[in-house]
Amino acid sequence: MASSGQGPVTKDVLIIDISDFENRKHEIGRQLYHASHNVGFFYIKGHGVPNHEIDTIFEAGERFLDLPTEVKEKHVWIPDRYLGWRSQSNLESVTGNKLWEWVSFGKYGTGGYDVRQQKFLGSRWPEQLGDSWKQQSLDFQAKTHEVALKILRAMALSLGRDEYEFIEPFDIESEENPSFMAWNWYPPVPEGTSKLPPRLHAHADMDVITLLYQRTGEVCVTSACKAVDYHIMVQLVCHCSYY
Repeated sequence: MASSGQGPVTKDVLIIDISDFENRKHEIGRQLYHASHNVGFFYIKGHGVPNHEIDTIFEAGERFLDLPTEVKEKHVWIPDRYLGWRSQSNLESVTGNKLWEWVSFGKYGTGGYDVRQQKFLGSRWPEQLGDSWKQQSLDFQAKTHEVALKILRAMALSLGRDEYEFIEPFDIESEENPSFMAWNWYPPVPEGTSKLPPRLHAHADMDVITLLYQRTGEVCVTSACKAVDYHIMVQLVCHCSYY
């Protein structure tokens, strides 16, 4: 929903099929450009990530968030790398309420490259969840990364640029790559609440492509969430120097 000087304006959120990508990438690019330019975000389907793997990664996130607080505090949020755990109390300064909990892990867990120190700090993963949890997270990050690259390639084509122009900064093999995967948990609203408080303020993350997996019946923007297959909500916000 967008706002004008005379009140809110409703816009349809498009659902874009990215299947058969190599044969349809120009067509997909035109649809992505239209959605980004006119709405600001969109859903994608035909992304190739199986439903059961998405279910499993949701469960993996729940396993971490169910750990005792003293264990989660060993992976406390690091602002410079945007990695780690943020408690409901910590996020109250952002939302004004205790209705959001977050944890994020990159390719090196909550370790990785430190921008301020300009050096690689190594890997750091929750030992309590074992190597299988780590590998599950890495595998899912890699699959989601491939989806993101398709979107970036199609967008580059739609802008008349080289198809691979935006790919190098998102090299997931680089120690300096800042990509990460995060789990958001929104606890139930207390009984008697007459108006749903905001879980997160309106914002845009510059120079970022965000892929948000949404489960049926949970926080949604359109009826797409009612579909049998998972759709991915995408927000693509690029710095104007890209254009």
